[in-house]
Amino acid sequence: MNQDATTLSAGQISPTDLETELNSFQRPKLTDAVAIPDSVYEKLPPYLASACNIFQNRTERDVFLIATLGVISGCLPNVYGLYDNSKVGANLYLFISAPPAAGKGPMKWAKQLAAGIHRNLRLQTANELEAFKQDEREYQKAMKNKEEEPPEKPSPPVNKMLFIPANSSAAVVLKALNDNQERGMMFESEADTLSATLNQDWGNYSDMLRKAFHHEAISQLRKTNDEFSEMEHPFLSVILSGTPAQVRKLIPNTENGLFSRFCFYSFEYELSWKSVFAKTSHGSYDDKVDEYALDLLMLYDNLQTRTQNPLLFGLTAAQEALFNQTFERWQLELVDEIGDNLIASIRRLGLITFRIAMILTMIRNKNDQLGKSEVICQDDDFMTALTLSEVLIGHAVKMYHALAKKPSVLSSQEIKAAKIREAIQMTQNGKKTREIAELLLGDKGKHKTISNWLNNNPSV
Repeated sequence: MNQDATTLSAGQISPTDLETELNSFQRPKLTDAVAIPDSVYEKLPPYLASACNIFQNRTERDVFLIATLGVISGCLPNVYGLYDNSKVGANLYLFISAPPAAGKGPMKWAKQLAAGIHRNLRLQTANELEAFKQDEREYQKAMKNKEEEPPEKPSPPVNKMLFIPANSSAAVVLKALNDNQERGMMFESEADTLSATLNQDWGNYSDMLRKAFHHEAISQLRKTNDEFSEMEHPFLSVILSGTPAQVRKLIPNTENGLFSRFCFYSFEYELSWKSVFAKTSHGSYDDKVDEYALDLLMLYDNLQTRTQNPLLFGLTAAQEALFNQTFERWQLELVDEIGDNLIASIRRLGLITFRIAMILTMIRNKNDQLGKSEVICQDDDFMTALTLSEVLIGHAVKMYHALAKKPSVLSSQEIKAAKIREAIQMTQNGKKTREIAELLLGDKGKHKTISNWLNNNPSV
């Protein structure tokens, strides 16, 4: 990639020096599922490092970082890189898996980082809809009065949004993406919302998710009005959380195409009570996260103006060389450890790593990209992306083994108890009884059953 006057350059060091730095992150095995090392947080761009420091608990900090990378991946319009000679955006698919109430809560603060973007888009839609209604009234009045030169019939505005509800029909998801320049984000703290939808005829858009990961064209022909819809290059980010059982509902086995497209991060209970009244120097999470949200909104708005001159992201020659060497080695190690069952995952992790480097680079240069045509990855961000991906390999292997096991056969009482626990967790996350009934029992009309479960449980 050319580094001219319009390029943000990075320090040039050799592939050998980069590899030495990568090897400084020691682990027993590539296939171990470990926490994110402190070295990652030490080298994050200042914006991300500061935001992550809100959380003192290691697991909460990891959850927030992983989810935040997913959220930012959906907030970088008009930025692309060349990977395997194809233009790619920064979009990620992430799944954070843990038992109920184990510490997935910081995900909601990651979502709040992009709440201002979504809110502004909804406000634009509301204002444009109001203007449309006024124009329509004037048009109808002109037609009624049979004016010689009536105004042109107004067209309704598109429905602008950032967050697309996962319980939407396939047709609605396609329309939402088309209405938003083929861009969008799904963020669900209960993965069942998505898996339940994909199991419905009207909502089975699993193929759309698989294609969108690679920005492949998507088309649909509906019987109603013989309506044909298509998009050339969808840019979709997906961030999910749920229990291990919810992972299996969405991705029943490792041969499912979604498995190799998702990054997984999983953890277990910490057997210590968290002090819920401990004071922090920064006040509430709400207020502090809102400060970071303003920066992300500004970056998003700036990038939205680059429709005619998108920003090109790239690696240095040394980084490209180490990238290829590292993934060649990782692929051989995985095949040696568990056979060729994870080749698809490791190869798609190459694209994911490139996208993580793109995200880190854009955040580091969030205030210094106006007037630029290219942005080159700094070595710190490249090494951070590789280190994160090395962590994610271990979690993918852990999820592979979990999905490879045959699910245990539970008694009817055990099944009911598991559903009650899920209902309690969904209630704590703000879902209503009708919505829970549809997700757990397949029928929102059974909401009284959910109410009885909750009323008879003293922990609610």
